[in-house]
Amino acid sequence: MVVQYIKKSVALLLLVVFSTACVQEELGSCDFPHQLTFHYTHNVESTDLFSEEINHINLFIYDKSGQLIKQESIEKQQLTAGNSYQVMLPVGEYSFVAHGNVKDAFDYQGVESLQSAVLSVHRDKQGGTSPAFKDMFYAVVNNVKHTIHKQEEATCLFFQKNSNLVRVIIRHINQVAALPSAKCTISAVNGDYKFDNTIFGTNRIHYTPLSQTKSNDLTTEFSVLKLWDGDNSNLNVTELKGDSIHTWYNGNLSSLLLQKPGTDLDLEDTFEVILNLDNSNTEVTITVNDWEVVDHNSGLQ
Repeated sequence: MVVQYIKKSVALLLLVVFSTACVQEELGSCDFPHQLTFHYTHNVESTDLFSEEINHINLFIYDKSGQLIKQESIEKQQLTAGNSYQVMLPVGEYSFVAHGNVKDAFDYQGVESLQSAVLSVHRDKQGGTSPAFKDMFYAVVNNVKHTIHKQEEATCLFFQKNSNLVRVIIRHINQVAALPSAKCTISAVNGDYKFDNTIFGTNRIHYTPLSQTKSNDLTTEFSVLKLWDGDNSNLNVTELKGDSIHTWYNGNLSSLLLQKPGTDLDLEDTFEVILNLDNSNTEVTITVNDWEVVDHNSGLQ
């Protein structure tokens, strides 16, 4: 009972302190603390992996009319217990938009208005992504009422991952045979996002590999932004023979991944595509996350 009384007294004292300067003014001109907490539970582990996955947050706060009130860059070290962060805001209704891990590989445009704001991944003049791009997270909560009477209530922002690790492996059925010269590319129309996380524009981007290694297998890894059923993503895997090109696979990446039953492109974020070459290097069998894809002829040329 004593502890409860002390807590209530402290809360009342804080309220008096914050409101004293506003006695002679309208409450709308006064700032009061608003607590935020950040989470990342939408993953295959169904566990809050925020602390493990997200190091930096870009936070945007918009008023009821959609105008930018505050923008903050937050490092993980600035968060308090429970991945909490406090902002000071006047009484009102707000939308909170947050992006995780976009610090070095993304650009913003039109952020003064919630309706016009766009987030875009860096790319060169040919549409190639920056090697610095690795992953991206997104969270939004709308219609949050901020009053002087709700000091202890936190607004929770739950992140979703907007990027995937796609590993493409070219493997010969004869493990000791030399692999042919090969090239793997991934492209998609998914590099620009409105602040409601919908795709903006129709510009195709070409993903720069994170890494490529060659031993018995040729493995190329890509970080690829949001994928969905019916998108314009493309996976192209070819063999270079002098001036000629033999195509092992050329088709929609998402459609290929979805051939494995139960695949959830929103929840899962790691995909492994293995092309197993025959002895003549002309035919392949394909597996996606250990599931053999039988019907893939639509992608071959």
